Amino acid sequence: MSARQALANLAYVDTMEEVALSSPVTESEQENPVFDQIRERVVSLLERQIVGAPRTPVAKDDVYLCQRGMATIWAMSQWLPKWRTGTAVLLGYSFHSTSHVLAEYYEKPYKFFELGDEYDEVEEFVRTETQQGRPVQALFCEFPSNPLLLTPDLVRLREIASRYDTLLVVDDTISSFSNVDVLGEDRADILWSSLTKSFSGYSDCMGGSVVLNPCSKHYQAFKALYTTEYFNDLYVDDALVLEANSRDYFARTTVLNRNGYALASYLQSCAESSSSTVSKVWYPPFLPRHKHYAARMRPANDELTPGYGCLMTFEFDTMEAHIAFHEEIGKCVTIGPHLAGHITLVSFAGLFNISKS
Repeated sequence: MSARQALANLAYVDTMEEVALSSPVTESEQENPVFDQIRERVVSLLERQIVGAPRTPVAKDDVYLCQRGMATIWAMSQWLPKWRTGTAVLLGYSFHSTSHVLAEYYEKPYKFFELGDEYDEVEEFVRTETQQGRPVQALFCEFPSNPLLLTPDLVRLREIASRYDTLLVVDDTISSFSNVDVLGEDRADILWSSLTKSFSGYSDCMGGSVVLNPCSKHYQAFKALYTTEYFNDLYVDDALVLEANSRDYFARTTVLNRNGYALASYLQSCAESSSSTVSKVWYPPFLPRHKHYAARMRPANDELTPGYGCLMTFEFDTMEAHIAFHEEIGKCVTIGPHLAGHITLVSFAGLFNISKS
């Protein structure tokens, strides 16, 4: 429940009563036109400046809204077994909450490939599981990953998913709709996105979306599943804020791309200098897998020149430098894990990724 929804319900707290999850729900608020406005905006972003051959376009009814990005992943954990039982595969270090949801709510322990580019090993695992009567549910990846900004080879993953009849599910939160296109016949079956980040951009509301790719072999199966199981839990007042915030999405994305690239370029110059304590910069154009990101970047037009977003990770060569940075940076910027808002934030990635290991 969001803060806005909690406040709105304070007046009714004395009349509230506990009900079973299976109880019927009322959808009166979900008829507000703001939900369709958000869905239509998402569609317009997905279908602008597409990469590759013409394709069946995403429709408004292929976009499913949720109260936050993690809710999209949790919902799939509940519904995937109704399509297929089996192990899920996570490629590369991901946003910490994603791995926690996969570990805690999916029906079986997920298989983890640390770097996300162990494609031969991934294929061997999927092949073995399939041959032993345990077909894999899905391959999950981020494009690029958070916090290491590593970009997977979607062509190779698509080949594996198609060969062994499994799902390819991509989270494009870090790159965002505006910069890259991961849909089409040779790409993701399902697209996850946190609308809390650059789509909203003002750190005052949360939201998430799931998009079913109409070009996917599994589209009809998941369309039927979402039609049966899905309920829009995005609170209407949050939706109103989300829609208003997203109106200047391109203008904010331009700033995020420009500032992110400028800072990452400076840090990269430091990493290349023998006199600097910066030892490594993780940002798509400075990493070997840049070609996979570049292959999905949307063509530039008058609205936007696509870029690499605002998130980067960098390392120091000594523990003393790490400690000094940690002690001083809080005097300049806010410490916190959110991103793509209207202020600069710094967080320490290792704290999140080891917190439940």
